[in-house]
Amino acid sequence: MATDGEPPSRLRTALAFDEPVRQGLELVRAEGLGITVVLGHHDEDEQWLADGRELDEPLNSGEILRAAHHDGALVLSDGWDRIVRERVTLRPGTVGASRDTEARGTRHDSAGRYAEQTGRPVAVVSEERGTITLYLGDEEFELRDKKALQGQVRDVLSALGTLSRQVPSEPNLARAHELFTTAWGHLAELGSEGRWAATECALLAESFGLDEHRDAEDPEEPPSRSMPSSPTVRGVGNTLQGGMGGGTLLQAQNIHVSTVPQRPADVPRPQQLPSPSAHFVGREKDLARVVSVLTAESTTPPVCVVDGAPGSGKTALAVQAAWKVLDRFPDGVLYADLGTFRGPTARVADPAETLVRFLRDLGAEESSLPQDLDGLEARYRSLLRERRCLVVLDDAHSASQVRHLMPDVPTCGLVVTGRTAMSGLVARRGATPVHLSSLVRNEAVGLLTGFLGVERDGTQLRTLAELCGHHPLALCIAGASGAGLPPNELAAMIERIRERRLDGLSDPLDPEASVRAAFTASYEALPPDQRRTFRIAGLYPGPTLSEQAAEALFGYRPDFRWLESTNLVERTGCDHQLHALLRTYAKERAIEEETIDERRATLRRVLTWFLHTAESHDQALAPWRPRWRTPEQAHEGQLDTTPTEAERWFEREIENLAASVEAALDQGEHELAWQVALAPSGYFFSRKPWATWTRVQRAGLEAARHLGDRRAQAWLCDGLGVANREQGRYVDALEYLTEAVTRFAEAGDSEGLGEAQLHLAQVHRDTKDLDEARKLSDAALVSFEAAGADHGGARALNLIGGVHAELGELRLALEHTRLAAEVFTALGDEHGRAWAVNNVATVLVRSDAYEEAVDAFYEVVEVRERIDRYGLAFTLRGLADALDHLGREDEARNCRVRALAIFEEIGDPRADRLRASLDR
Repeated sequence: MATDGEPPSRLRTALAFDEPVRQGLELVRAEGLGITVVLGHHDEDEQWLADGRELDEPLNSGEILRAAHHDGALVLSDGWDRIVRERVTLRPGTVGASRDTEARGTRHDSAGRYAEQTGRPVAVVSEERGTITLYLGDEEFELRDKKALQGQVRDVLSALGTLSRQVPSEPNLARAHELFTTAWGHLAELGSEGRWAATECALLAESFGLDEHRDAEDPEEPPSRSMPSSPTVRGVGNTLQGGMGGGTLLQAQNIHVSTVPQRPADVPRPQQLPSPSAHFVGREKDLARVVSVLTAESTTPPVCVVDGAPGSGKTALAVQAAWKVLDRFPDGVLYADLGTFRGPTARVADPAETLVRFLRDLGAEESSLPQDLDGLEARYRSLLRERRCLVVLDDAHSASQVRHLMPDVPTCGLVVTGRTAMSGLVARRGATPVHLSSLVRNEAVGLLTGFLGVERDGTQLRTLAELCGHHPLALCIAGASGAGLPPNELAAMIERIRERRLDGLSDPLDPEASVRAAFTASYEALPPDQRRTFRIAGLYPGPTLSEQAAEALFGYRPDFRWLESTNLVERTGCDHQLHALLRTYAKERAIEEETIDERRATLRRVLTWFLHTAESHDQALAPWRPRWRTPEQAHEGQLDTTPTEAERWFEREIENLAASVEAALDQGEHELAWQVALAPSGYFFSRKPWATWTRVQRAGLEAARHLGDRRAQAWLCDGLGVANREQGRYVDALEYLTEAVTRFAEAGDSEGLGEAQLHLAQVHRDTKDLDEARKLSDAALVSFEAAGADHGGARALNLIGGVHAELGELRLALEHTRLAAEVFTALGDEHGRAWAVNNVATVLVRSDAYEEAVDAFYEVVEVRERIDRYGLAFTLRGLADALDHLGREDEARNCRVRALAIFEEIGDPRADRLRASLDR
């Protein structure tokens, strides 16, 4: 049953935001993905689990995010520190049939039932709703995001602060105890993210005379929540004396809470806040966070630090938030543009100069001001103690610069913007950090709509937003440039930005209204060694840069911490990345400042690393896959790896590899381009990432044709032919594979010729040209025998059996497929044997031997659940047909549902036909 309460405290602590499980779940939520994670596994749970792969891998947040890109649940060990299964199907019984999870989809329904059946907690991230649900027994709990939970902590502390100012009484103490219980529960879940409130919570507890204190440095430890049996609070009223005006002070043991001092009528009230942007959109969560910090009732000064890359909209957000809270600061707003990154002549603003201006604006006589920085700071804070003011420091350089300008009084708020994270303010001054990244797509399109109008073509707006990388400054420049343009001229402007990128994102009448100018200011503020690190990082073709790839790129292991702190490079899990526009800018600087020899050497290092690493992983993933060179020829740089490690590497790196092949083609590194394009062939053939496969090998084929290398062309045409056949693009497949046959014959490569003939025969079989299919499969067998390629020969026998089955020659079909299975068994190839036995089972169905066919299919299912998810879909589909003949309709439907899920996952066109059959 659903509950509005909180999970048990032990689970809240185990799911704290600094624990790997919670970090992974939050990453999945942030990416808009979904996943099911079973939190703890015992042998008796196996009856409720199906499919999947057994693992024994250490858990980290990145692995949970990786798993979210695949179907099936992730199962953790009992200690939640290791992954024991992945891609698992949860199969609980009918317990919990009355629960309301079914309306939310099969992921929630199966998770809820499983939790009720087994007693194990199950976490579900919903991609549709952006929620994290924890199922425990027959209960379910929604886990709030970090900002919501921090907001609740602030609300609780605010309520406690209000209680502390009231006349002490037993009901108030009882209510305080309830609030402290809530607060410490929230802080346990926040983990280290709750340190900012732990000290305040402990002090408030002492003010009530409650033993609610625990070490503020370790909020995860369970608090002592004992309450005196006869609670008493000693309080006396006092009159405040001195120049701060009159008020009342309540003493509750050793805590003192005072009223806001009264303000003299003639005190200046500076109102220096700039006007808010007319085009501010999105950033609702970030805006709400800044506003909540500035409006929270607290005994500590409210400070918020907004950081982000150049042009990310920091100033717009800070100003927007400040306008929303003006009523909380009736004594005025002090604003300083510290001008750190304002063009080539900018300098770091002198805190003393800024303090002199602030003091003058607050009414101090300039002639009476101290001459030293310490004295100015003291006078500044003394004046602010009498007021409720908001201070906005824009474009700050560092925490040390800001410290001199902090009000440091609870009645005054401070918002700081800067391109660095200024972690010192967070660690030492309790500032709340707000990091701005690029806008999400709908926010980016909304920003453009504000400039261009709602009547614009949505496709144009989305294209323009993508070209701007959802970068706020770029979007504003593009929007302003396109405002008022007719559709055809707007389309032309979009093409100019596509072709010229940074040149197209500038205002010729305003040099500072330029993305390049914003980037240049940050770049020129870097030390020389960090400028070079940034430039070289821009030469990397891919979107994400792993530590290993970085070491290949630079020739040594670079240190990105400085660039991370200035938001020029972002860390994502274990990798680094540059925003698309920053990467373009970094590459520009590299072209201007690095020699052409250094740039080419950098690219060659990366390509060579991809070649050796991809070949190593591909050999582990598909050891029987024929290649353009043998493992002995490719021994240099070979790595020891496992199939699981290999698959994970390809999933992380395939987009980077693809971009690197295209860069190699573009920059004339043709030999390495086609070699790297062929390196992941086994991964392509077994995992079917068709779009990337086609993209990579087309670029490789163009490079091979530039060199006139016929053998390379043959292998690439063969791969492209298979990719097109499997997607039902038979005309393109015939063209590629016919060329592959010709090129292999010209190169005298018998094994390659057999591959191309085999794949061409499959096209003719699929298109029902069975005579041609039989001729080509027979020819493939001859070619493989000539090459001494037993594995290829076994695959040819298997195909020949399939063609005989299509022709109704069932005896010959069984002979060939069974012989193929025997050869695969002798070679020790489980994958190949599974295909052969699958074909045997298919022939048995045609022979009306349904029981024997079902047994054979189930034998294949057991293997393919471990090693071949794509093949598993075909097996399940065939098994369903056999089960239908035996009247086992529910079992057959279940097989088709599982097959459909796999076909849909990889985008196989067979999914549509299978879905239609299920709907009948």
